[in-house]
Amino acid sequence: MTRNLILNTALSAAVSLFCAACASQKAKPASAPQAVKSAADAVPAADIKIASMTISGPDVSALRNYVAHDTPELKTVQFGFDSDALTAAAMDTLAGNAKWLKEHKETAVQVAGNCDQRGTIEYNIALGQRRAEVVKKYYYYMGIVPERVITISYGKEKPLCRNTSETCWMKNRRAETLKLLPPAQAE
Repeated sequence: MTRNLILNTALSAAVSLFCAACASQKAKPASAPQAVKSAADAVPAADIKIASMTISGPDVSALRNYVAHDTPELKTVQFGFDSDALTAAAMDTLAGNAKWLKEHKETAVQVAGNCDQRGTIEYNIALGQRRAEVVKKYYYYMGIVPERVITISYGKEKPLCRNTSETCWMKNRRAETLKLLPPAQAE
């Protein structure tokens, strides 16, 4: 039990240091594609370094009361186990989402990061947030202003599938882009 407490404390400290390091960097639109963050999920053609980017957070106070709705035009992307790296397939999907968002300039979205059931609640909340943030950064890279995108992490709290199999876990490792509607329109 003491060993688990020490490991969880060390993991929490590492996540905090990672988040602090990322928060201290300023975002710049990429002028030329660079290398992807993780070799496990990277495809050589997918050579955009966005994991180390940070973008200034939008004033989301106006969007706090908005309601997130699934819309068929905005697709969900999947992630590898214990990863927040975008695959080439995920980047293609997000490029399609960004194209739709450019055509619908009045639309704000919520990117919801999700994880499979393995790992602690704290770890999965942090991983889900990193997944949501990397999608937001990719949208920024594709020309979507950050003020239109808010992020949230559900960790492992909103699984699509509850079985204990890799097929099921793959479905739960995702980031969903959801259209935000004002409360009056959501009813």
